[in-house]
Amino acid sequence: MSIRDLDRVWKYSRQRGSKFLLLLAIADYTNQKGNAFPAVKTLAKKMRLSDRQVSRLISSLADTKELKVLKKRGPHGTNIYRINLWKNKAKRLKPFTSEQGNTYGGRHKHPYYSYINSKEWKKKSKHFRNQVNYKCAVCGKRSKPKDSHCHHNNYDYLGHEIEHPECIVVLCWGCHTLFETNRGGIL
Repeated sequence: MSIRDLDRVWKYSRQRGSKFLLLLAIADYTNQKGNAFPAVKTLAKKMRLSDRQVSRLISSLADTKELKVLKKRGPHGTNIYRINLWKNKAKRLKPFTSEQGNTYGGRHKHPYYSYINSKEWKKKSKHFRNQVNYKCAVCGKRSKPKDSHCHHNNYDYLGHEIEHPECIVVLCWGCHTLFETNRGGIL
């Protein structure tokens, strides 16, 4: 696994949904040289999709130039995949912000990203995750502490989550990633 390639996907990819998850899955298999050669069947199993769906997604990503596919050049004639984001002049995505500038919730003047990285939030997050025994509210899977995440349903009570626990949902890494990449509705 190459942290560098995972980081590039998170920061620079313009993909959403299944294409984004496929890029993350491939990045999870990259070596230090940036090459990955997982079988389509392996990727399909990891993403919980059919082989055919993954093949279509690979073709689609190759068309976007975010993924380079070197056909039958890997070990035993497998394809080599390369995350190609550093060569693209993809601009870094702007952080998701509210109408009030770089703060969430209007009433509270916490810049979101500095709050999420604060000791105060880490303590609250651990409290919520511990409370549900690290169990995902969507899929019901129990995660390791480092793989479980607290997700804000809304930002009205940012900084006051303990008094308003209804604004927090504990999710596993996979469900949180799906929700964040789709940016759809509130859980």
